[in-house]
Amino acid sequence: ARWYRRIIELYKQDPKLPEINFLLGDALLDGGKTLEAAQEYSKTAYGYPAHAKTPEAAYASVLAYQKHAKQVPPAERGAALKLAIDESLKLADSFPAHVQRYAVLTQTAQDLYELKDYERAISVADRVIQAPAGATPDQKRLAWSVTGDSHFAQARYPQAEAAFTEELKLTAANAPRRVEVVEQLAASIYKQGEAARTAGDMKTAAGHFLRLGQVAPQAKIRATAEYDGAAALLALEDWPQAEAVLENFRRLFPGHPLEADVDKKLATAYQKDKKPLQAAQAYARIARRGTETVAVREEAAWQSASLFEEGKAVGDAAAAFQYYVQSFPGGSFERGVEARGKLVDHARTTGNSQQLSAALRDQIAVNDAAGGRGTERSRALAAKASLELGRLSATETQAVVLSAPLEKSLPRRKQLMEQTLSWYNKAAAYGFADVITAATYETGKVYQGFGKALLDSERPRKLSALELEQYELLLEEQANPFDEKAIQTYEANLRRIGQGVYD
Repeated sequence: ARWYRRIIELYKQDPKLPEINFLLGDALLDGGKTLEAAQEYSKTAYGYPAHAKTPEAAYASVLAYQKHAKQVPPAERGAALKLAIDESLKLADSFPAHVQRYAVLTQTAQDLYELKDYERAISVADRVIQAPAGATPDQKRLAWSVTGDSHFAQARYPQAEAAFTEELKLTAANAPRRVEVVEQLAASIYKQGEAARTAGDMKTAAGHFLRLGQVAPQAKIRATAEYDGAAALLALEDWPQAEAVLENFRRLFPGHPLEADVDKKLATAYQKDKKPLQAAQAYARIARRGTETVAVREEAAWQSASLFEEGKAVGDAAAAFQYYVQSFPGGSFERGVEARGKLVDHARTTGNSQQLSAALRDQIAVNDAAGGRGTERSRALAAKASLELGRLSATETQAVVLSAPLEKSLPRRKQLMEQTLSWYNKAAAYGFADVITAATYETGKVYQGFGKALLDSERPRKLSALELEQYELLLEEQANPFDEKAIQTYEANLRRIGQGVYD
């Protein structure tokens, strides 16, 4: 390099000076003096009248400056890139037909983007994009990429979308980069939705969020876009469309982290749209989701049961109320009482006496175990449940016929009668006037029925006329006390009329 410099210094008019200057650049480049080499290449290209090495020297200068930019410390890279950019643009402007012109412009656009000089990056990239010939498809693809990235960086998302769309057209289906381009395209659409949402234009926001799935169905952000699109539709109170989007989300993304919130939004949409059964099913899923808090699950379970009832799905409602009382024993006492009341009502309609008896006993147990949490409502339901159990027991009692020999059938009838009376006594003990009067009346019927059952009982066989007469006298002696008790019981109710209690 020193000797080349000496020749240049001594023979300033020699026609071979450009060639010697080019060799000087080569020597400096080989010797690791990259920046000096770049400067000498540039001098070779632009410091002499046009010569055979001019285009080659211009390109060598660009390559050397680019190499220099890669070699400098990070803090100096910006300044080095500016040198490379200036040299590149000089080549592009000076040699329109240069074989490397569009490769240089493509790299220049990328360098300008790195420097965050977005407008110049877009302008240079456009020179590649608009090239009628000479630029390769891959160079145009890179130019569109820089254009999209630059617009995106400046929050010009519609323009970014257009650029990424063009880049995608030029990206092979099996190219590794295609996935990244799709994600960039999806992000530019999503950002348009965000901008519309921030501006309060929910209709436009929903349109952008939902078209993302049509343009880039495989994008990672699609699930979030579908969710946000549904949220925008909910804000617009477009319940049917929101329901369709949310149900589609559940089909497309099972197990997604947003699935829990999707069910909540779906439940709300169906409720607002007056579709209680669909809303009940959504709440049922929430109630059974282990990731939810106990409070959320309990509320969802109650809503599910209530909505099944509203939709007249009797069996589903009963199952939902049963799930509520079994799954949330420490939940709302009042709701637990009401749920058991619903289960009693359902059991009553089934005609299954065992199921009804179990439901009634549960209603009583929840009140009796409540202590200070007991309410007027829980006590009233417990009182009525006790009364109904007494009536069920009375029916069972009446079904026992006193047949001969009496000493075998009578104990069973007596046992059932005592059980019946204990339920009536328990019902009256809660202190509700309407239950007391009913329990008192039913108690009278039990006594009266027992006395009549004795008189109607089967007589022993092979009794003489005298023995039969004496046997019937004995039966009357046994039956009369029960008739007396029945009378006393009915009279007790009559006395309540004077106290203003009458039904």
